[in-house]
Amino acid sequence: MKFPSKFFLLLMIFCNVIFVKAQSGGASFSFVDMGQTARVASLGGEAITASDDDIGNVLFNPSLLRTSMHNSISFSFVNYFSGINYGTVSYAANIKKLGTFAFHAQYANYGNIIVTDFMGGEHGTATANDIALVAGWGKNIIDSQFTIGANAKFMFSQIHNYYGMALGVDVSATYTLPNKNFAASLLLRNIGGSIKPYSNGNFGWMPFELSIAIYGKIPHAPFRVFFEITNLQKWKLNYDNPYASADIETGEVIKSSKTKMFFDNLARHLVLGLEVIPYKNIYLRAAYNYNRGADLINSDKPGMVGFSWGVGFRVYKFDLSYARSSFYRLGSPNYITLSMNLNSFNKKR
Repeated sequence: MKFPSKFFLLLMIFCNVIFVKAQSGGASFSFVDMGQTARVASLGGEAITASDDDIGNVLFNPSLLRTSMHNSISFSFVNYFSGINYGTVSYAANIKKLGTFAFHAQYANYGNIIVTDFMGGEHGTATANDIALVAGWGKNIIDSQFTIGANAKFMFSQIHNYYGMALGVDVSATYTLPNKNFAASLLLRNIGGSIKPYSNGNFGWMPFELSIAIYGKIPHAPFRVFFEITNLQKWKLNYDNPYASADIETGEVIKSSKTKMFFDNLARHLVLGLEVIPYKNIYLRAAYNYNRGADLINSDKPGMVGFSWGVGFRVYKFDLSYARSSFYRLGSPNYITLSMNLNSFNKKR
């Protein structure tokens, strides 16, 4: 094993030990997880691993950067709830011997917010915006099968007259079989925290996450399977529901059995996605995020909460993707991504 891989392994172990416990609670600057492309959103909204040249994947998983992404560019826009919009612009460039670099700009605009006092009196409106600038790097260290990558992030957040800044890092490693029918990634995302909190003394950690992403292509079939094991830094993701059914005689909340709670918690760490290619350059995608569904579902009218779906097309030299992700039965955000490789417009290539 050469020096870069040893260094990277030690860095990952160090980050795991130092940050897992420190960042397992509440978090600030969580908007960095909202910068999803339509493909990522349609496959569950978590980091994915795929052995292709989709630059939209590298914002969450920088070890997917490869030389063939040189001059790739991507634009993503999300129409969220209540007038909230956010988006991402990404560009990749390869520098010989140094590796492949990616540059991302994320923004989130939360519209106008009514300013009130403690008595409810209105005093005009305020704005709220988030911006993140991300520089990523990826490189092969064992032929083309094992790759490593990292992101460095600078974040700025403004709410009315308050603002905060933070620095963060992602690190990841990916192993891909030579036939590209299988790939697996280990990811440590959002390591870092405030360098300037909104108010003095209120330091905020970023939403750290340790996860594993697995990709598999079924031989001789138009299927791709995506499987994510999320939030490995924290086992317990479920909770006792205070609004659960109560015992008629005692009035006490009826708690679930330990076995049921165990499997409920286990399922909250899993996201399953499927991509089907019925025809060349046409992609149908769907996924189920159990944790999202369990937290947001209305038991009386569950609808499709927790599910996400989308479609992708390649038209001429452009890749266009659209997705919807169900957070509530009466509304779903719309995700649109347009990407291309600028080299494809150069007739000499």
